[in-house]
Amino acid sequence: DDLHFGRGGNDTLFGSDGNDILLGGSGNDDIEGGADNDQLFGEGDNDNIRGGSGDDRIWGGSNNSSPSGDDNLDGETGNDFLFGEDGNDNLVGGAGFDTVDGGEGNDILMGGTGGVGVVEVDILVGGDGEDTFVLGDESSVFYSGNADSDIAVIQDFQLNVDIIRLNADDLGGYGFGNDAGNNGLLLFNDDIIATFVGVDIGSILDAPSFEFVS
Repeated sequence: DDLHFGRGGNDTLFGSDGNDILLGGSGNDDIEGGADNDQLFGEGDNDNIRGGSGDDRIWGGSNNSSPSGDDNLDGETGNDFLFGEDGNDNLVGGAGFDTVDGGEGNDILMGGTGGVGVVEVDILVGGDGEDTFVLGDESSVFYSGNADSDIAVIQDFQLNVDIIRLNADDLGGYGFGNDAGNNGLLLFNDDIIATFVGVDIGSILDAPSFEFVS
């Protein structure tokens, strides 16, 4: 188990095997956790951080002494926790049951892709700012094909602020509903791909909530 510190510039840190702690410090750092369960801290500036395998915890920055940055965080495999903190961050949970929290700033959040045979339940929290929740890309619909075993749980969708990104030209292929607690549901081919905690689906459909890629 290793402890690595950046030296205040643009550092490259690699954890290798073991439960490592890596702190980038100031500067634009490239940090890779490697195998096992790591704790990775970008701290300040614009960092690229990858968890590798294992159940990792990743913080982008900033802290009380470092400026905020626009970070790229990728949990890769394992059940990861990602927190962008300040800045306009790009966060990808990767495979596994992930919690992805953008923090402040205008963030892009993607838990994972889900799909046939994949068991993956991701919790997505945008935080403050105008956030984009990615539920599809140019090639596929995420969280589709494995019933309720793969789903995105979006905990703080802000009406008229946040955006849902879908694989489509329009909403024609999607279905909509509410669960017993009046939490909005988004479906594709009768398969629930996302739930919106505390927000009914009618309000989401009434707001400018969607963007499309195909």
